[in-house]
Amino acid sequence: MADKPWTRWVACWEEVCERCLARGGRVDSPVMIDNPASEEEIAGVEEAIGRRLPSSFRRVLREFCAGASFEWSLPEHLETEVPGGLSQGGMAWCLRDPEEGLVGIAANEEYRRSLVRTWEGWGWYGEGALELEGHLRWRRSLMWLGTGEDEGLGFDGGENGSRWEDAPVVLLDSVQRDGDGAYLGAHCVDFMNRWSSVGCVGPASGYMRTVMPVQFGVRPRHVGPIDPHCEVAREWREWMGCTNVAM
Repeated sequence: MADKPWTRWVACWEEVCERCLARGGRVDSPVMIDNPASEEEIAGVEEAIGRRLPSSFRRVLREFCAGASFEWSLPEHLETEVPGGLSQGGMAWCLRDPEEGLVGIAANEEYRRSLVRTWEGWGWYGEGALELEGHLRWRRSLMWLGTGEDEGLGFDGGENGSRWEDAPVVLLDSVQRDGDGAYLGAHCVDFMNRWSSVGCVGPASGYMRTVMPVQFGVRPRHVGPIDPHCEVAREWREWMGCTNVAM
């Protein structure tokens, strides 16, 4: 039988919500999982965005679900006590849009493209332009999950779509904060294995950076991927009382 990694994801999601409540926190949205998507639904979104979705993500959509959401947060007085300050987490994404307040892939992708068009108007691309690596990654990625007003998660297809078939998940931050462009996972399943193992902390990037490796240099920066077995992640699971991991 083929491995179904999402069974481990759901175990992690449900456990962190339970442990959050045990700590006196809130679960503003319990774990909600949409039905799997049909090939016709996937094809419709692909037609709308003008490109094929990466194979790992397509597998999740077809075999697991077309969207998922949950949200948890610890009480304010525990924010300084919880290891790494990892006091909240969750996600909200869906293939179809709009649906029950969730923003679909096509809408997230249009947001990314609108920013790129704005930057093009400012002369940030092309001959003689100062092409920052983060902005180049925004240009060649597909945003599938929004994590805040100025940021989201994308699939990076590489130069000229060279690795689009199983694109890695990257952090996209429009204001170029530390971690912008960092690789969070080798592909969709690898990323979800990693993120679920730390309760899907965030989803704002500041929380994710806490469980990402740092590249030291003149200007230290977080480079990824998410490391669910780093010291902070292990201490956080012990403090929360979470025992499930997805990898």
